[in-house]
Amino acid sequence: MRYNKRGALELSMNTIIIIVIGVTLLTLGITWVRNTMGSVSGLSDKAFENAERVLAGGEDFEGAVNAPSQLSLKKGEIKQAIFKVRNTGEDTNDGSGTFSISIGSTPNQELTTITPTDCLVVKAVGLSSKSIDMGKAGEFSVGISAKNSCSTGVAVFPVSIQANGKEISSRPLYITIK
Repeated sequence: MRYNKRGALELSMNTIIIIVIGVTLLTLGITWVRNTMGSVSGLSDKAFENAERVLAGGEDFEGAVNAPSQLSLKKGEIKQAIFKVRNTGEDTNDGSGTFSISIGSTPNQELTTITPTDCLVVKAVGLSSKSIDMGKAGEFSVGISAKNSCSTGVAVFPVSIQANGKEISSRPLYITIK
């Protein structure tokens, strides 16, 4: 019996080529699925943010204050929250009034699970007080940044809105770090 050594070598080369092609296709497939799922996740986050923005409304919101109650950030990310205020006349004697926003510099320690707490910066962007005429609305912008040193969890910051020095709204702002 005589064995053909060339045939054995050819068989092993074909096997190696098929394995290399298979591993390459598997790697490309896994990368494609991971990227697709990542973009779907980003799209769903943006869709929820847009829905919240739509629900928060524009000039047609009810009441005196329209503000987000929660925000989600990733470590190292910066976001902006818009607090809308309408001068209903109740707190300004039916005239123009000076409205202002103040944010606690430190989170509520009892409700906060993020450490260290100084890894979050929350502050008003631009003017923290403005004059708003009767029946008109104005916006206050609040910037939130999470340093890379933040742990995942939740921080709760107190937000107060005043009209002519009198508090008209006090609410917590829940910030989730992912």
